[in-house]
Amino acid sequence: MIADTIIVNYENNLDKLPSRRRLHFLLRCYRITGDKKYIPQIRTSVSELLPRFKKTLGAFSNEDNIIEIGKQKIIDYVSVNPRKMRRLAFYQKNPKVLVYMEAILYMFLIKSLGMERSPEISREFRVAKSYIASNDIENIFLHKSFMIVNPSESANIINFLSFLGIADKRRELVNLSREYWLNVEPENPSIWLDKIYGLVHLIIGASNYYQNFVDDEQFDWVFKYFDSNLGHILLKANLDSVGEIGICYKLTGKGDSKIVKQIQDYLVSKFDAKVGYIPGITDPTISGSEHRNIVAVIALKDFDRLYKGPDIGE
Repeated sequence: MIADTIIVNYENNLDKLPSRRRLHFLLRCYRITGDKKYIPQIRTSVSELLPRFKKTLGAFSNEDNIIEIGKQKIIDYVSVNPRKMRRLAFYQKNPKVLVYMEAILYMFLIKSLGMERSPEISREFRVAKSYIASNDIENIFLHKSFMIVNPSESANIINFLSFLGIADKRRELVNLSREYWLNVEPENPSIWLDKIYGLVHLIIGASNYYQNFVDDEQFDWVFKYFDSNLGHILLKANLDSVGEIGICYKLTGKGDSKIVKQIQDYLVSKFDAKVGYIPGITDPTISGSEHRNIVAVIALKDFDRLYKGPDIGE
């Protein structure tokens, strides 16, 4: 099976992936298989990333630190496509948001991995959580000005904040997304792609990134859109987003859908037997292609349960 070929290829080339991409791949392999062989490699990857976690979360002890890091992120921001360019205009006015996003992602990872009480990171985790909880940060990510330029991150962050026990605004997120995106069919290809990503991340975010299945009832409108527009999506969307659509069906118990089979056939057609994975467009290396390949693996593999964590806290 092509999914297994991709997995083996990546497992044999983990040393070619930077820590963050390696962790991204390993966590997802663990969550759809529960195979404990991935846990030592996950622990190693997290250990390598821990200084980055500590630096970002540690900034929340001082407001000036957050502002300074945010300004530096604006300077370092790489705008490689129109979607990122639109976001940059927002971030330039709100540089702290870049720090908030990074911190909330790290906190989500830390709690998912049972590390929030680890002596190595517990203090920084508590300080950042207290700051974010007391400053109503969730309102930024629910505001239309953010949602329309980065809908996938809006969905991610709101679900992360619920997982962290800081604020549960998931219903508001779904209602606002439905109200906006069902009434907008952008002619601009990059804005339309943002719409697709925003819709899939409502569901993937609700799964806490492949840790639990999702009740499809509140997302029925999303699937109606996908059902009606799959032909156009296959022609115009990128492979990553197409694969994530297939994943959404599987996360809600619709894995036997004809649409999933169409998507799986599409993914298989993009597999390059010469390199043993699906090459990326702008960066066809095994590292640069990691995201689309783990997405393809999840969309192609059969799984009837998902695994939380893993818990690597001590």
